[in-house]
Amino acid sequence: MLHQKNIPLFFNSETIEMTFNKKILALCLVSLLLVQGCSSQGPSFSDMSQSYQSLLEKYNLNSALLNVVRASQNRPLSFLAIPSITGSGSISETGGISANVLSAVPSTVGGFLSAGAGTYYGGGYEATLGRSFTFTQSSMDNAEFSKKIMTPISLETINYLNNRHINKELLFSLTLSSIEIKRPGQDPVVYNNYPDSKSYAEFRQQLSRLVKLGLSTQAMEKKETVGPLMPEVFRDKEVLDFFEAKTKHRLTLEKVSTKNGVYFQVFQTREIANICFTKNDEAHAVAEEFGDKFFCFNHFGEYDKKSNYIALNESTVKDNQKTLIRFVTRSTSEIFDYLGSILRTQINNPDKNPTISRNTSAAGNSAEEKTPIFVIEKNNTLSKKLAVISYNDDTYSIPDENNGYSPLVVNIIAQLLALSRVPGSIPQSPAVLIK
Repeated sequence: MLHQKNIPLFFNSETIEMTFNKKILALCLVSLLLVQGCSSQGPSFSDMSQSYQSLLEKYNLNSALLNVVRASQNRPLSFLAIPSITGSGSISETGGISANVLSAVPSTVGGFLSAGAGTYYGGGYEATLGRSFTFTQSSMDNAEFSKKIMTPISLETINYLNNRHINKELLFSLTLSSIEIKRPGQDPVVYNNYPDSKSYAEFRQQLSRLVKLGLSTQAMEKKETVGPLMPEVFRDKEVLDFFEAKTKHRLTLEKVSTKNGVYFQVFQTREIANICFTKNDEAHAVAEEFGDKFFCFNHFGEYDKKSNYIALNESTVKDNQKTLIRFVTRSTSEIFDYLGSILRTQINNPDKNPTISRNTSAAGNSAEEKTPIFVIEKNNTLSKKLAVISYNDDTYSIPDENNGYSPLVVNIIAQLLALSRVPGSIPQSPAVLIK
């Protein structure tokens, strides 16, 4: 049997390094701190929601541009919606240490634990960030949505947009399909608002003139009777039912005196909008050409006859001696046709790209400049883009700069499309599931 002797070992600190070299120990500590510092972090909800919103904004911009291009080529419009989206995020990290230690003098204990030439130490850390979204796309090609986008835009909607202080010539250029004017003793003349139309140049002239005359919109509350006159005893019988419907339907119950006695009448108040002329320095010209019935209503009562040229509802000449004017509004679908017509004009006749006047000021001086209504570039990949799509092997884009009113036009389209998404227009079950 072999006997092993216990031989005590004594290390001299000046000549023998400890088992764990200081460099190795330092690398261990650094790697540990790195792993601990990063392992607790992950993609925040704010970061992921902002990423989603940016992607959705680009998606909507590109969708609007795609349908304008389709309209320019007389192709069917098609709209998609994203009714739901889920997202997940994760971070994975790896860290490690590597070393290659060569003993200085392998024959002795002290030399064996001492690093020699060729010894190296290394450490590493790697973090991988992952984000993923799963969303559904639903086709909007159904009866409910199609009916909404093919219905002429209401004057209430146009009035809402007008109250946002949008350039009036731009607003009416987008929402009016035509203007019909009948002058005394003449046949009606129709001016169509499409760049492809022969009367388009005359439409631009008429619209610019009408805007300078004060063309605008207004909303008014109109009170209408609901049902017949009711005797007092009948009113007492139905009063409870009336109060249940009062708030929902904007009803009022008022006393009405007639030659047969006192009755009660239910009235319903609703808001209506119309196109009219606001009073400005050209008010006298409006009254002379169209009559004063086209002036916007003064919500503070009748106009003061001493401080205004014409009092509201006070006709100075017979109506048959005045010019009659009729405005036809577009549907949301027809706005895409209109913008598609502008795109065809830009491609075939760039010098005839439709513009409207815009007042600018610089260094205290105001000037009037022509600004394009909508700008689309074809097969131009050099400049920064607001939106870009590929269609039939061609690239169409809205430039990020020098784009006229394009951003505002897209914004208006987005609001009109949102108003068209009524309950039932977005299918509950998605048509396409994208991961």
